[in-house]
Amino acid sequence: MEIRQPRKIPNILVTGTPGTGKTTFCQLINQSLNFNYLPVGKLIIDNQLYDNWNKEFDVPEYSE
Repeated sequence: MEIRQPRKIPNILVTGTPGTGKTTFCQLINQSLNFNYLPVGKLIIDNQLYDNWNKEFDVPEYSE
């Protein structure tokens, strides 16, 4: 039987409308609390983890 260790820091997922300051907020949390900042959107784009690219809006698209 595996014994789980208590978590030392939480995972925080920040979502919201484009242009509202999510990245800035996450960078401030990272600096203030020494958390790891993982920009998931950048990882998705860099690793092409999307179905299509919408050229009109210059954004990735996902299907269900």
